[in-house]
Amino acid sequence: MEASEAFERFEKHNEAMEHGAGGEHDVGFAQRAAVVVSIMAAFLAIATFLGNEANKDAIQNTVKLGDANTEHATFEGYQVTAGLDEAILGTLGQSSDKALNAASISTIKQLQTQVLSQFDPGDKQFATAITVATKDVNKANNKHLWYELAEVGLQVGIVLAGVSIIARKHWLLFGGGALGLAGIVVLAVGFFAIT
Repeated sequence: MEASEAFERFEKHNEAMEHGAGGEHDVGFAQRAAVVVSIMAAFLAIATFLGNEANKDAIQNTVKLGDANTEHATFEGYQVTAGLDEAILGTLGQSSDKALNAASISTIKQLQTQVLSQFDPGDKQFATAITVATKDVNKANNKHLWYELAEVGLQVGIVLAGVSIIARKHWLLFGGGALGLAGIVVLAVGFFAIT
């Protein structure tokens, strides 16, 4: 007897909700809002995934940039050492000892042809590597920013559309849908952005 009474109360409550709160119109509204929320959630998942990948790329490219800067600093240390060697040999070349003088001049010539001549191409190589790594870091950071902005728009859109189901306010659904659409546009801009 109690189960049938509970069922009757439930049925009466549903009928009252349908008639008192807009009936079939509200059921259709709730379904539309649920579809909007689910579409925005799918795009949110894509934006989150792409944002995480862009963040990984930024970190990896920052490591490459750090490596290139470290290698360049080491290379500059070799340049300084070779320059000092040349200066020392030049001083020894001023010696009154003819054998020391000749050996110093010969070693300076070897140093200039074998070592010092390699520094200009090396500098250009490191400058190119640093420039490329810097561009890659900036590109990944810019993409990550676009994806983060898309996530914010989609998340706020989902909240507003979800609240519209409870509040039964169409303007909340439209506002949430508009923010979600803006998030999708920002996601597309980030995906196709060439920086």
